[in-house]
Amino acid sequence: MDKQVPHKQGAHRCHGGQAAATTVTLEGSRTVRSGQTGSFTFVVAHATNANAGFNVSIRQGGGNAGTLTPQFGAQNVGGELTHTTPMAMAGGSARFSFTWSAPAAHGVYTFNGAGNAVNLDGNDSDADDWNLSGGINITVTGSTFTGPAGGTTICRGNPITYTWTQTGLTTVRLEWSKDNFATNEIIANSIDASTQTFTYNVPGTQAGGDYVVRMMDAATGLEISRGNAVTISAGPVISLQPAQNVLVCEGKPLTLTIGASGSDLQYRWRHNGVDLPGGTNSVLTINTVGQVQAGVYDCVIFGCGGNATSQQSTVTIGTKPKIVTQPTARSICETENTFFTVEATGNDLIYQWLKNGEPIPSSTGNRLNISNATLFDEGDYQVIVRGSCTPEVESAVVRLSITERPLVRIEPTDKNLKAGDSLVLTFDASGEELTYQWLRNGAFISGATQRIYRKGSIARADSGQYSCRVMNKCDTVITRNAIVKVTASTGPGKLELASTGITLTNVPSCSTVDTTITGLLINEGGSPITITSISAEPVANISVEGLTAPVTLAPNEQRDVRLKISPKTSGPLSGTVTFFASSGNRTFTVGGDAVTGLAFDNDTVVFAQGVVGDKKCNNSLPLPCAATEVRRIRVTGPGATTWTATNPQTVPFQLVSGQQRELCYETTTETGDDALVTVETDAGDVSFVLTRRVISSVDEEEAPVAGIRISPNPMSEELRIVSPLLSRMSVRIVTVTGNTVALLSGSNEIIWNRRDANGSTVSPGLYVLFIEQLGSSRIEKVIVR
Repeated sequence: MDKQVPHKQGAHRCHGGQAAATTVTLEGSRTVRSGQTGSFTFVVAHATNANAGFNVSIRQGGGNAGTLTPQFGAQNVGGELTHTTPMAMAGGSARFSFTWSAPAAHGVYTFNGAGNAVNLDGNDSDADDWNLSGGINITVTGSTFTGPAGGTTICRGNPITYTWTQTGLTTVRLEWSKDNFATNEIIANSIDASTQTFTYNVPGTQAGGDYVVRMMDAATGLEISRGNAVTISAGPVISLQPAQNVLVCEGKPLTLTIGASGSDLQYRWRHNGVDLPGGTNSVLTINTVGQVQAGVYDCVIFGCGGNATSQQSTVTIGTKPKIVTQPTARSICETENTFFTVEATGNDLIYQWLKNGEPIPSSTGNRLNISNATLFDEGDYQVIVRGSCTPEVESAVVRLSITERPLVRIEPTDKNLKAGDSLVLTFDASGEELTYQWLRNGAFISGATQRIYRKGSIARADSGQYSCRVMNKCDTVITRNAIVKVTASTGPGKLELASTGITLTNVPSCSTVDTTITGLLINEGGSPITITSISAEPVANISVEGLTAPVTLAPNEQRDVRLKISPKTSGPLSGTVTFFASSGNRTFTVGGDAVTGLAFDNDTVVFAQGVVGDKKCNNSLPLPCAATEVRRIRVTGPGATTWTATNPQTVPFQLVSGQQRELCYETTTETGDDALVTVETDAGDVSFVLTRRVISSVDEEEAPVAGIRISPNPMSEELRIVSPLLSRMSVRIVTVTGNTVALLSGSNEIIWNRRDANGSTVSPGLYVLFIEQLGSSRIEKVIVR
């Protein structure tokens, strides 16, 4: 062969003739994976010709397929391989090596090859022998997934069917992944590829996502092909939750909204766990709500692959503001503290207090405090209550009345008068509801209760220091002392007393009061006067010492009088000393009250409530007089049987000056009413109360009500009980024998008119007051004359 003869693709045309003396052989695997590269050698052999050339192609469907890559001594021309120059044979053959990169499409491809053995004599003759390989099948193994289509959605718990075409495959496995096979699951471990279909039941617990399937060679573990991505739906995904807390006003619409993604979604709204009729949309609307619509709502969403339940939405049905307790009017004194309160129902309430119709800054709570009140704080008060629901509501208008405390503006002036003149004292004071009480030398002047004090035909005994107490419910003030000097007038002698009487309080009945009234007797006239006789009544209780009639007093002379007063029994004390003279008789009064000489440490002994056997003692104070006899000890009252004495006393017995005696009692039941222990003596009775209270520790007793004023005491017609607290107070009035005579209640002031529950006037004597306010209690004693 002298030269290379051009050829046509697919038609192997060589110079010389075809002869069996030339053999051609293809070495290499007849199977190649799609997309992979196989190595081949085309062998041309001849017994005598020493050189060879070749031409090969791999085709399918009339065209070259894959990529042929030449090696030494070969070239690619138009997709086929041929020699670059004749190759010298070695051992009777020439070997032409090449590679073929299989196409991605699997299938059967045809190899065609031509080999020419030449002598290189330069002539185109039959001495050059060529031969053909004929069509050799090369199988490109692989598979192509044909179903399901990309973007297909499969509900978990349902089957998915994969289909494919394949060439040359035997046993394969299927895997899928939703993270590009960073992780994967085997869905078919060993199946025959020739079936070209597989159905997989997606588990009901499969995680949702976009899954890609791939086919793997079961023997080598190599990937063969991948399918389209399909979506596994794991059920609805809630993207918008209903509001967790919803307030809707009565009569208004309720709207709850939920948002979700997924396929074939269905909604089911529930109220307190019960399906709502018609609640099948993503938006729940109830046009008009009432209290029956209050409660917990949620929504169950059903869809491809499962269901999902929303968070709970607590729906509160709001009501418009409503006042249930109105503020109440207040009446207080200057500088005192007070408050207004209002109780209302509704939702998200806010308050605005007003005074005389104008908003009070920063007063937005249900309580309005007024501290250190002045007269400017007096006025009409009201509160507006607003809430989440309308309309707002206004409270009643209530009055704050502030009583001005008494204040002396102009003081009374001093007076210099003659006996027989008229005395007029006056002053000026400001304040409200004022009452007056004039005093001489610190003692009340009977009937002198007007701002102007008048007294006609005064005597020298009227000399002294005069002042007036100015009072109202808020305070008491006193004027300065106005000095009144009365000098004698001319004429006959005239007996007068420097004082009309003396009042003794809380005098031990077993004692004797020895007192001297300095300058009691006065001769107001211009001539001497004689006191012809002196009478003291009752003789058993009052005596005049060191002064025996007749007694003559010079003009302007004064004489002291010494009295001994021995009450002997407890209770009201009264007596008189009368001085008889020619100018007229003068009487000196002795008044007050006497108490038994025996007294105890405590007016009230408090025991623990709820305890049987709780023991407490009450010790008497040292006896202030020479001696007293205890004749009887009684326990009375509704709870008398719930206590017992632990050291019973043998009566009668006598106590002498300085002696003490302890009385001890213990509870016999856990609960019970109060009782009164009365100790009867020869000089009167003394008593103390046994009561129960809740006590949280061994040393703790209930705090008494503080600041309560009780006046007057002793009383005759009316008793005032005044507390500084503007809250409900109750008073139970009990006799010393334990009988309840009156039950009273009020805000901060209670007045007892000395009448019992039947309207009858109670008898003079000692009474016990049980006062309770704000959970605390106090016990007081009062003497009724």
